[in-house]
Amino acid sequence: MSFSLQELDHLLALSHLHLEDSEKPHYLAQLQRILDHMKNLSSVNLDGLSAELSTTQSTPLRDDVVVTQPDLLLKQNAPLWEAGCFRVPRLLE
Repeated sequence: MSFSLQELDHLLALSHLHLEDSEKPHYLAQLQRILDHMKNLSSVNLDGLSAELSTTQSTPLRDDVVVTQPDLLLKQNAPLWEAGCFRVPRLLE
């Protein structure tokens, strides 16, 4: 599949992007390489591979452990403290 400059202009219009005319051949070549790579990937034989393969199957998971954080002296540094939270003046009625 090859992309023309008119198709690139249409794509730029749809994506609300602007390129200078001097930049278009450069980006057109990059886009063509990407499309060629996708075409090569679509020809890869995936027979014999199951859809259940996942990288998480071999990843060991750690136990969830509650860790208490050190005292950050928030209560001593807060102008108003109530029920373990900062108390702030009401801004909206």
